[in-house]
This record gives sequence, C-alpha cells and structure tokens, in this order.
Amino acid sequence: MKIMIFIGIILLAVAASTMIQQHFARKSSVNYIAMPIGIVLAIIPQTNSLIESFSSEVFMGLIVAPLLFFEGQRTRLYSVLRSWRAILGLTVVMIILATTAAGFGIYLSLGVSLPMSFILVAILTPTDATATESVTHGLKLPKK
Repeated sequence: MKIMIFIGIILLAVAASTMIQQHFARKSSVNYIAMPIGIVLAIIPQTNSLIESFSSEVFMGLIVAPLLFFEGQRTRLYSVLRSWRAILGLTVVMIILATTAAGFGIYLSLGVSLPMSFILVAILTPTDATATESVTHGLKLPKK
C-alpha cells in the first residue's frame, strides 16, 4: 500500500508541474517547475515518510538506459559526424563551465553545502539530446 501511495504522490506532482507549465510558463521547461514541487514534497514530514528509498541502480537500469538507447537509435551517425565540434563543445566545455559556475553560485548565494549545490546543478543541466530538448522546449534557438 505504501508503494501505491508513493506512486500516486509522484504522479500528482508530475501532473501538477505539467499543468502549471502548460498554463502559466510555456517558455520554461517542466523540469524547472517540477524541482520546487519536489522540494516542497521533501520538506513536508508526512510525505517524507511515504517515500520509498531511492535505488539508483534500478533507476539507471529501468529508466535512463532505455531512454538513452532509443534516443541513440533515432540519431543518425552522419549528423553526429558532421557536427562533432558543436557536440563536443556542448557536451564537454559548456557542461563543465555551466556546472562549475552554477554550483559555486548556488553555494555562495544560498548557503547550501557545496556537494548539495553541485547535485542540484547536475540535475538541472542537460547532458544529452533528450534532456536538451526538454529544457529548450518552446524556445527559439539560433541555428549556430
């Protein structure tokens, strides 16, 4: 029964963040709306006791791995080889710089511990095509 309540709470949080994004914040990613909702759920002691312990191995095996596999299946090798410089610049340079700047920014401005600030930044930083598409959803980006 505890797992059913846990899944129901998570589904309600996802539905709420999606509805808020669609009605009020069309230009922002649903990820940036779901984060505060998750933080509020984590702060409330009653919901905290209902949440099951997190298993990173199960999450990686059942959710992340299939997402990355199917995203890789849709990506054409020719387009990857043609724009390898842009891909390298986005995945390595931009992610390292953005993560470092935002991590220290959260640490200095909010007073959150340094490891926790880097965890928050790592959650919000898009590191693959699926995450980048999610964050840039609804935005007009220049071709370059």
